[in-house]
Amino acid sequence: MLRALLIDFDGTILDTEDAEYRTWQEVYERYGQVLDLETWATVVGTSGGSFDPVAHLEHLTDRALPHRDIRRRRRERDLALTGAMDARPGVRSLVAQAQGEGIALAIASSSRHEWIEGHLRRLGLLKAFQVISCSDDTGRGKPDPAVYLLALQRLGIRAAEAVAIEDSPNGALAASRAGVACLVVPNAVTANFEFPPVRAMRQSLEGVTLAEIVALLAADA
Repeated sequence: MLRALLIDFDGTILDTEDAEYRTWQEVYERYGQVLDLETWATVVGTSGGSFDPVAHLEHLTDRALPHRDIRRRRRERDLALTGAMDARPGVRSLVAQAQGEGIALAIASSSRHEWIEGHLRRLGLLKAFQVISCSDDTGRGKPDPAVYLLALQRLGIRAAEAVAIEDSPNGALAASRAGVACLVVPNAVTANFEFPPVRAMRQSLEGVTLAEIVALLAADA
C-alpha cells in the first residue's frame, strides 16, 4: 500500500540543476573554456563531492583565479535564475492528488533546509510536506541513502510503502539503497545520463497520476 511519496528537490521539484550547470558554463565561457556535461555529471544529485569547478577551471587555464569572487558572482546569477522559476510541470498536480488521497509527502534531498524551505515557501508548497530530510540532518548526501532512511523513520513507514521521485543517477541510487521504489523524471541536464535500474522513467510528471504510481509500487510485489 502506498503511504508516502519521497520527492527529491533540486532538478525534480524545481529545475535548479539546469540553472546551476548553466551558470557554471557561463563562468567557464568567460575564461574561454568549456564545462562539459560528462565532467559535471559527477556532482549532480549529491553534495560535498570532490569536484571543484573553480579548481578545475584553474587547471584548464593554467592560472590562479579569484575563487571567492567567481563563486559569489556565479551564486548571484544562480539565485536570480532559480528565484524566477516555478515548479516543474506536473509537480503541483501530483502534490494535490497526494493531499486529496491522504498520501504523505516528504522531501529527501542532498541540499540544505534553508535552500529548500525558502523555495518551497516561495512556491506556496512548504505546508504540503510533512517531512523534509536533508544532508544537514544526516551529514551525508546522495548516493548515500541516509536522507531517505531518515524520511522513512520520521514518517513512521516502511520502504515498501513509499515511492521516490528523482531526476539524477545519484538520487536514484540513494533511493534504491534505501529499498524505496523509484520513479525517475529527468531534466534537461540529466536526460542523457546513465541511470541504475529503476521502477520506471517518465519525461515529465505532467499527466502522471497517483494511480500510476500505486501501480509502480505493486509491480514487483
